[in-house]
Amino acid sequence: MNKHFAWMSVVVAAAFLSGCAQQTVKNAEQDQSALNSRCYTEFKALQTLDKNAFNVYKQQFNQLNEAYAVYKTNASLINKDSKEMFALELKDKQTLICARVKSAVFNNMNQRSQMLNDI
Repeated sequence: MNKHFAWMSVVVAAAFLSGCAQQTVKNAEQDQSALNSRCYTEFKALQTLDKNAFNVYKQQFNQLNEAYAVYKTNASLINKDSKEMFALELKDKQTLICARVKSAVFNNMNQRSQMLNDI
C-alpha cells in the first residue's frame, strides 16, 4: 500500500511540475513579447523626443538586425552550441539597447519635467 501511495505521489508531483514548466514557458514568451512591444513603443517615442538619440539607437538596432540576418542565413551550417551562444548574445544585445532607449526616454522626460518646475 505504501509503495502504491509513493508511486501515485510521484506521478501527481510530476504532472504538477510539468504543468508548471509549460506555464513558465508560456509566461516567458508573453513577457518577452511585452518587453519587445514596450521597447518598440519607447523607441518610437524617442523619435519625436530626441532625434539624435533616436538615430544612435536606430543604428544599433540596424547592426543587430544585420547580425541576426547573418545568423539566420548560416543557421544550418553552425553547430548547436555556437547557435545557442550567438542567439543568447543577440538577445542580450537587444535587451541592452532597449534599456538604453528606456533610459533616454526617461532622461528626456525628466529634463522636460525640470523645465516645467523652473516656470
